[in-house]
Amino acid sequence: MADAPAGSSSPLDSDAIARIDATQLPMRERHHLRLIAHCLASFQDMAGATPRGPLPSAQQQQTWIQRQPPLLGDPGFAQLLLKQFASAARQLEQLAEQRQCTPLELTLEDLIAEAQRLHRLQSS
Repeated sequence: MADAPAGSSSPLDSDAIARIDATQLPMRERHHLRLIAHCLASFQDMAGATPRGPLPSAQQQQTWIQRQPPLLGDPGFAQLLLKQFASAARQLEQLAEQRQCTPLELTLEDLIAEAQRLHRLQSS
C-alpha cells in the first residue's frame, strides 16, 4: 500500500484503489473503504520499519502531518485529518482485535473483507 503513483500525495497506490473499486460495493461504502485504507497506509508510513504493533500516538501523527508538504499551509485541514485519524484508529483497533493481530498488521484485504461482511449484514 505504500507505493503511491509519482506526483501523488496519497499513500494508496493505483493497485489498491483498483482493488477497492473492484469490490463493487456501493459508492458510499467504497469511499469509506478508501478513507480507512488511506488512514491505515498513513499509519503504516508513520511507523516506518515497524510492521506490527500499536498505531502511532497522536504526537507521532502530528509530527508526521507536519512533514507532509501538501499540508504545511493548511492548519485547519491538518486538524481535520487528525480527527479523521482518531476515528479510523478506533475502527482499525476494533478490526485488529477481531482478527487477533495488531492494527499495523492489517492489510487492504482485511479491510475489504470487513467492508464486504458489513455490507452483507446491512443488506440482509
